[in-house]
Amino acid sequence: TAVLDWQEFDHTGGFDGEIFLRECGEGKNSKLKMKVEVILPMEDDFVTPPPVSVLGSRLSIRIVGATGLRAANWGLATGNTCDPYCICEIAGKPSWRLETKPALK
Repeated sequence: TAVLDWQEFDHTGGFDGEIFLRECGEGKNSKLKMKVEVILPMEDDFVTPPPVSVLGSRLSIRIVGATGLRAANWGLATGNTCDPYCICEIAGKPSWRLETKPALK
C-alpha cells in the first residue's frame, strides 16, 4: 500500500519519483517508481501556477517499476507463490482501477 497525496503531483511537472510501500511483508523494503501528471483540457494552452488542475483536467499515471515486492500470495499446502503486481486506485472514485501485469519472479 502507498498513498500519493494530490499536493505531491498537482503542480507543474507533476510527480516523478519513488514512494515506499507499506504492508509489503516483514523485512521487505519495497518501492514503487511512478510518474503522475495533470493533463489540462485542450482549451487551456497557458501555464497556470500550482495547483494546475482545473475542471475537466485528466490525470496521467504511469507505473514505471517496483523493487522489493513480495509474492502476491503463498499457498501453505503447495508452497506455490503468485508473481507480484501493482493496483492503483483513486480515492473517491471506486469505479476507477489500474492493475499492472504480474512481474515474473
